[in-house]
Amino acid sequence: MKKIILLFLFIPIVSSGQDFTFGINGNPIDGDYKYTTANAINPNNQFDVIKFVVNRKKGTGTTSIYFVLSSSEEVNKIILKFSNEAELITLSAFAENNIIRFRRPVTGFCKLISKFQNASSVYVRFLGNGIQRNYNLNLSGSKKAIDYVLLEKSPADNLNSFCKHFCDIFDDEGNYVNPDFPFVDCDKYDG
Repeated sequence: MKKIILLFLFIPIVSSGQDFTFGINGNPIDGDYKYTTANAINPNNQFDVIKFVVNRKKGTGTTSIYFVLSSSEEVNKIILKFSNEAELITLSAFAENNIIRFRRPVTGFCKLISKFQNASSVYVRFLGNGIQRNYNLNLSGSKKAIDYVLLEKSPADNLNSFCKHFCDIFDDEGNYVNPDFPFVDCDKYDG
């Protein structure tokens, strides 16, 4: 009986530990996109929730990171504070309807990706014409979810068990620069 009680105590911890969802979406014209999403919550208003998205068109280096707000805002700057780092990262941003995209960072896209994968959370601040909105994004499960998006399976492998990682074969602009990088076992890729 004690084991059953311990099991029920453990289940909520496990189920709340994974905040990211991921999958494939697309259409016949644009092709398939691999994506992962997670919700970020305003610490001052639990009903103010935005979505964090990483997506990549399959077979290409065309990768995007962006936030989807609940309403259109004129945002021109994003400040990120990762839980495992002391410094703040400030990025230029632009809004398209309710989607906030940030411009590629000078330090490199893959370095920014690794920050999202290695921290336990990130505090996000959007700044724009008279607005300041803050959100906290739990990054639990982000390593696996973002790697899902960025790993490209070998087209020659019928079992699809070998991959190359976006950051190993594409530059920060999405150009295919390292085609000779070896394929690795998808299940054992550790970045």
